[in-house]
Amino acid sequence: MMKNVLYQTESLISKISFFTNSTNQRLSPTEVHCINVVKKFDYENFVATLFISDEEIRRTAFALRAFNVELAQIRDITRTNELAQIRFQFWQDVIDEIYSISSTSQVTDNETLMKYRNFPLAFELFKVLSGSEKLSKHWISKLIQIRRDPKYLGEYPFQTLNELEKYCEASTVSLYYFLNEKSIQLSNEGQKNAGYRIALDHVANHLGKAQGLTNILRGIVHNAKNRRCYIPNDILMKSKCSHEAFLQCQQDNDSLREAIYLIASNAKGHLEHGQKLLVSNGNETPKIQKSDRLIFLPMMAIQAYLHDLQRVQFNVFDSWLYRRRGSLPLKMWWKCKIF
Repeated sequence: MMKNVLYQTESLISKISFFTNSTNQRLSPTEVHCINVVKKFDYENFVATLFISDEEIRRTAFALRAFNVELAQIRDITRTNELAQIRFQFWQDVIDEIYSISSTSQVTDNETLMKYRNFPLAFELFKVLSGSEKLSKHWISKLIQIRRDPKYLGEYPFQTLNELEKYCEASTVSLYYFLNEKSIQLSNEGQKNAGYRIALDHVANHLGKAQGLTNILRGIVHNAKNRRCYIPNDILMKSKCSHEAFLQCQQDNDSLREAIYLIASNAKGHLEHGQKLLVSNGNETPKIQKSDRLIFLPMMAIQAYLHDLQRVQFNVFDSWLYRRRGSLPLKMWWKCKIF
């Protein structure tokens, strides 16, 4: 048993090395760029994406996650909202141009590729999003629109938990909706029906919200350094806490821990609901195929974080929460086996 575990661990390490090797002949330089961006800034999603079995979906997932990293960082790397809007508009222009090009216009395609040759992420987005059967522009545009909304560029943007969940739906769930659409596009004709798509998106809605809420919790320390707090006002009122308590990182504040508990409980509720839907095989709900279940493997990282958060009694500032979970790749591999 132990030899088998060690073998699988070595296999995973080899797989990770293969996908991040800049000299990899099977992958284009822009693919490698996106993979390395996700590995550096979003490691858990990087590991989870490696297990997606379909190469096209995996490539699309890495491009989208690298794009999401880029959008998420704009708020931090720009000094003013005006400069942030310029960067957001650049990416909106890139998406608009990709979707305006006819699939039969080879000359225009080549011109666009040359235009973005010094922007590897834009180049890769063009490669994965353009084609004879383009995916919906709606979901990828929402990733930009929600983050560039002036309301969400402020220091205390959320009034209610419901409002925060809507933000998570646009900034996180949209990515899963897009990957679901890609999977449906590549699937067999028998799988392309409205019922299956609805079931797939129902899972995405809950697991995506769980991931979005968890990201808010994980970003508290970083945002506090920038004098920002994304904890909704209604949660602060229920827990009798304040924005300032979060900005000062008051570890021993019981009201602060209560606020964390309320959001974590909501995230856990979405996670558990999504997990039940994922394995449901009822008469009214189509069974989700294994290849599609792998898209939602990041739920393992969400579950691990929420479990650890409970172990430290919802002290979101505990340094133990920010370690890299070395066993996570192996746990994800095992989950793939029993899915």
